[in-house]
Amino acid sequence: MALSILEAIRVAEQQAEQVTAEAQQNAREMIDRAEKSSRNRERENELKSRENYRALLQQRRQQVEQVLAQQAEQLRVQREAQLQQARQVLPKAVELITERVMQHGHR
Repeated sequence: MALSILEAIRVAEQQAEQVTAEAQQNAREMIDRAEKSSRNRERENELKSRENYRALLQQRRQQVEQVLAQQAEQLRVQREAQLQQARQVLPKAVELITERVMQHGHR
C-alpha cells in the first residue's frame, strides 16, 4: 500500500509538472500573441499617422497655393493698373519732352 501511495504521489507530481509546463507554454503563446498584436496595432497607428500627416500637408499645400495664386492675381491687376496710368501719362510726357527739346535745342 505504501508503494501505491508513493506511486500515486509520483504520478500526481508528473501530472502537476505537465500542467505547469502546459500553463507556461500557454502563457508564452499568449504573450507572443499579445506582442504581435501590439506591434500590428503600432504599425497600423503609424500608417494612419503618416496618412493623416500627408493629408494635412496636402491640404496646407493647396491652401498656400491658393493664397499665392490670389496674390499673383492681385499683383497682375496692380501692374495692369500701373501700365494704364503710364499709358495715360505717356502722350503728355512725350509732348513735354518734345517741347523742351524744341525750345532749347541741343545743349
